Amino acid sequence: RFKYFTGHAIPNTWTFDVARDTVKYSKNGASMATGQVITGSLQTIEAGIQFKFNAINGHTLGDKWTMPIDQSVRFGKLYPYKNRMWAIGSDKLTTYYSDLLLPKDFTGAGAGYLDFRYVIPEGDELLDICATLNYLAFFFRNHIVVYSGTDPTASGDFAIYQNLAGIGVVATGCVVQVGSDIMFLTPRGVKGLSQVINAGALNVNNVSAAIDTDIIDAINANTSGVYGSAHYQKLGLVMFLIGTSIFVFNYRQNAWSRIVIPSTNDISKVLSMFTAQDGALYMGGYDYLFQFDPSVETFNFNGQAPAYRWTGPMWKTTTAEAM
Repeated sequence: RFKYFTGHAIPNTWTFDVARDTVKYSKNGASMATGQVITGSLQTIEAGIQFKFNAINGHTLGDKWTMPIDQSVRFGKLYPYKNRMWAIGSDKLTTYYSDLLLPKDFTGAGAGYLDFRYVIPEGDELLDICATLNYLAFFFRNHIVVYSGTDPTASGDFAIYQNLAGIGVVATGCVVQVGSDIMFLTPRGVKGLSQVINAGALNVNNVSAAIDTDIIDAINANTSGVYGSAHYQKLGLVMFLIGTSIFVFNYRQNAWSRIVIPSTNDISKVLSMFTAQDGALYMGGYDYLFQFDPSVETFNFNGQAPAYRWTGPMWKTTTAEAM
């Protein structure tokens, strides 16, 4: 485990030599250090570099490992919270936070990381991060881990508030903050995460109960893995992109609509959505960016006039239900 992302030299290499329950190591071919007893916890080699064996004993005499390193850093999604930048690590089980008020500094005294290997079962993966009120929620495929607090470096200030098992997000980019609530796309529909004032806990509710079947069918048919979400506060819309369909929730009217995107060519495909700082909503695809606003007619998809219009919500009509 490397705590620091920079400051290494190419091609630094560490070599490990283990016996039954001890380990020796060296750097760049230097003489082996005195053997250390394997503890099963993270053990420090030098400042910012640690190693760990999950099994304390049972190793074979003479086993060796090498760790060549370079300067490359791979992050997943970035998210700002309490004057720090939080980043999902490439292993999807670690999240890193920057130094206070220094969003690009992940090596300073106030920077660090959270290792979720000690929090959730092995095999899950971290896909998204979002905050509400004084809570920072980490969305996995099958868990939501909620932390409460401000300073992750202060003892007792930042700790797990709730660990919700059996529920998670379907993909990265499918979590939207709406006021003090969070809406997110699960394999079973759109759910909401909000605080229950009386109990003090965060409660999960089913936002898309009326159209769960439609959303589940769209997820199952989305073999391309295209997902996205955005909040258009101007019109009170929360939008979830699933393949070639955009499910639109109007929380002011408590109504759902759906935009079906033409998929005959790459020009008309939407691959991502985001809201800018000025509140404008944009959709992006192959070589274009489209500003979404029913009142704006001058923007289009690379010369193609959009035909996205609806006059009512998604009415579900079956023999079992009345409109």
